[in-house]
Amino acid sequence: MDKTTKALIIACFILVGALGFTIGALVQIQEKIPGLHIPHNIKNSVNNTTGTTNKEDNTTSPSKGEWDPSYCPYCGAPFAYYYYEPYWIDSNGILHKRTHRVYKCGHEIIGEELTDLKGMDPEAVEMWRQDVRERGGTVEY
Repeated sequence: MDKTTKALIIACFILVGALGFTIGALVQIQEKIPGLHIPHNIKNSVNNTTGTTNKEDNTTSPSKGEWDPSYCPYCGAPFAYYYYEPYWIDSNGILHKRTHRVYKCGHEIIGEELTDLKGMDPEAVEMWRQDVRERGGTVEY
């Protein structure tokens, strides 16, 4: 065999090995997160799951099928930061905000949070109105 053929055969072995490694990594990730469920609505709480408590170390682990919001539902990376975007105050005085949970891997989960403004101080309500207007939202209350 000439040198080009040998080089191509070696390159094929390297590519097949890399493909096998990638498939193995994907299978392990899928095994770590069985019954993955991504909720449609995420609250501001970092630990809003119901689960079982371990009496030995007082930690709570999510029940089967529950999602722990402190870890990325796609790859399991830890939580990085949270921010919101108020976009609408409806005629009933309900503030609608898009919530963004960002994880260290770069994945982002977007949900919605509702806040009733009726019991707030007038100055606080006006600050929310101004914030919604600055972001191009709609204020009806």
